[in-house]
Amino acid sequence: MWIREATQKDVPDLAEVHLRTWQGAYPGLMPQEFLDSRTVEEFMKRWTQIISNQNEAARMTFVADAGNRAVGFVSAGPCRDEGVGASTGEIRAIYVLPKFWSTGAGRALMARGLDFLHERGYTVATLWVLRGNSRARRFYERAGMTLEGAERIDARLGFDMQEVRYRIELPRQQT
Repeated sequence: MWIREATQKDVPDLAEVHLRTWQGAYPGLMPQEFLDSRTVEEFMKRWTQIISNQNEAARMTFVADAGNRAVGFVSAGPCRDEGVGASTGEIRAIYVLPKFWSTGAGRALMARGLDFLHERGYTVATLWVLRGNSRARRFYERAGMTLEGAERIDARLGFDMQEVRYRIELPRQQT
């Protein structure tokens, strides 16, 4: 398994990873009816747009490739939160197919996402996670991230999701 930049040819795999991970990780955290009604096609539309708009200067998506098939991804870029400052980057999403959980794919993706932010001069990285997603929260804590204290309600999908923000200090650039 290796980590590489995502391309348009990865869109079907990215959509599959995104959907299957939601369905594996979010029962009880999102309405089951919502999870059951999602389709790979709707995620493909979203990923086609994301990959078309990524560039190395800003946001980038990387995949964990297991034999010419993406089994996970991480997206990283400038932090979208207000008032955090230009030195803060964000892990915008990190997902791995459930059958690849605990294989090291997530750790490798997280490391690549944080490296990407560090390479662009960010000194802090943040990410948002569902409050009740204890598996993901343990993963982020093992990666060295700490619960920051910021909370929000995300209602973009048509229902309220309680989220908390994690952060990690990144090494300073050598001058």
